[in-house]
Amino acid sequence: MFEKFKIKYLGIQPIGKVSTNQLEGLIAREFPRYIDEITLKFNRIKADNPNAINRIQRQF
Repeated sequence: MFEKFKIKYLGIQPIGKVSTNQLEGLIAREFPRYIDEITLKFNRIKADNPNAINRIQRQF
């Protein structure tokens, strides 16, 4: 309930958490032929912490 209040009235969105295992599973499921290429490109992304990197990669 409080989460809905924060989103609607304060404009604060929750930050999604994506583990490295979840991300690897998504890549394997959606792009099984290109796992190595995608992983190589994603490893070039820089961020402060692993959760931020996984969240950024998940958007692609």
